[in-house]
Amino acid sequence: MRPFFPAQPARILDVGAGSGRDAAWFFRLGYAVTCVEPDRRLWPISADWEADGLPALSGLSGRFDLITISAVWHLLPDHDWSAAFERLADLAKPGARLILSLRLPPMTGADDVAALAQGAGWQLHDVCRRASLQAGNRTAGVMWDWCVFARVAPA
Repeated sequence: MRPFFPAQPARILDVGAGSGRDAAWFFRLGYAVTCVEPDRRLWPISADWEADGLPALSGLSGRFDLITISAVWHLLPDHDWSAAFERLADLAKPGARLILSLRLPPMTGADDVAALAQGAGWQLHDVCRRASLQAGNRTAGVMWDWCVFARVAPA
């Protein structure tokens, strides 16, 4: 996914940041990172943290160059997807990227979300399917679609 990262300086939003592993990596690369994670016990790194979640993300303001959502989307009820994509579009600069991982199963792949994303101003740019890194998940046939969306300017 690194070819889709913005040039620096840039702002990155990590939604569902968990322990902050990905955010810490972006931070070490020199990006300004804002993390969203509802569980405050998982906030170990030096970044801006918000105790919030999808679809509202009500504590956030400003615009971001890259938004990442890793291993979270499948936990969001599908009736919240449209609202989540719209809110993410509000937080994205025109031309920003959204990197979203989809767990397969329970999802069936990028087609499940691409139409809803497009309705909110996101265009599917690339999909990369990978086996899970966890041995138990690989044995169970768990795959991940890594989707890259680009924010198109509103009409």
